[in-house]
Amino acid sequence: MLEEVFSYPSADGRTTIHGRRWIPEGKIRGVLQIAHGMCEYIERYEEFAAFLAEKGLLVTGHDHLGHGQSVVSKDDLGFFAEKDGNRAVLEDMHQEYQLTRAWLENSGRGNSETPYILFGHSMGSFLTRQYLFTYGEDLSGAVICGTGYVPYAEARFGMLTALEKSKTHGGHYHSSLLQNLSLGSYNSAFKPARTDFDWLSVNEENVDRYVADPLCGFPFTANGFYNMFLGLTKIVEPANLKKCLPIFRYFLFPATGIR
Repeated sequence: MLEEVFSYPSADGRTTIHGRRWIPEGKIRGVLQIAHGMCEYIERYEEFAAFLAEKGLLVTGHDHLGHGQSVVSKDDLGFFAEKDGNRAVLEDMHQEYQLTRAWLENSGRGNSETPYILFGHSMGSFLTRQYLFTYGEDLSGAVICGTGYVPYAEARFGMLTALEKSKTHGGHYHSSLLQNLSLGSYNSAFKPARTDFDWLSVNEENVDRYVADPLCGFPFTANGFYNMFLGLTKIVEPANLKKCLPIFRYFLFPATGIR
C-alpha cells in the first residue's frame, strides 16, 4: 500500500483543502471516498483505509472546511465559510471526486467504469445524503454510517438560532445553546460520565485518544452550526429524497446479534 497527500483550492475561495489517498498494490477494484464526521479529520480513518486498501480499494478523503488541516488558522476550527458554507463543503467533496477520477485515468489503473462509493460518517453522513441528490448520478453507491433523523422544524430552529448568534456575535462565536441543541443530550445515558465524550465509543482508549487530540472535540462555531443545520433541512425535503439512489437498509446491533 502507498499513501499520498494531496491538496486543492476550496470552493470557499480562501482555503487549501488537505486530502489523503491510500493506494492498493495491484489491481484497483474500486474507490471509496470518505466524508468524515464533525470535529475530527481524515487521518483518523487510517486503520480502516489501510484494511480496505489491502482488499484492493483505493481509499481517499479530505478534511472538510473547518476541520483538520483544512483551516487557515486554528480559529477556523468549526467554521465553514463566510458565504454559502454548506455549498462550499459539498463542492469540495465533488471536486475530490473529480480529482480522483482524473488520478485513476492518468495512472492507468482505472477509468470512468471503476466503481466509486461515497462513505459518510455522522456529520459526513448528512453531507453524503445531500451529495446523493446533488451529484449522486456520478456514484456507484453510498454507505451511510452513524446517521440520524432531525425533523425539518427542529433543524430550521437550529439554523435560525445559529444565524441569530452569527449576526449578533460573529460567525466564529461559540454558543453553549447551540452546542446543547446538537450534542447536549448525547452523554445523558452515560451518567456518571467519565468524560464529555463517553457516548463516542464503548472503548475507553478510543475516547481518551479523541479527548487528547487537539483536532478533535473542539467547539463548533455559530457559522458551522448554521451550515450544518441548513444541510439538515435539505435532506428531509421530500423533493430531494426522490432524487436519491435506491437505499438498502442494514442494521447491526453487535451486543445482541440482531440485524
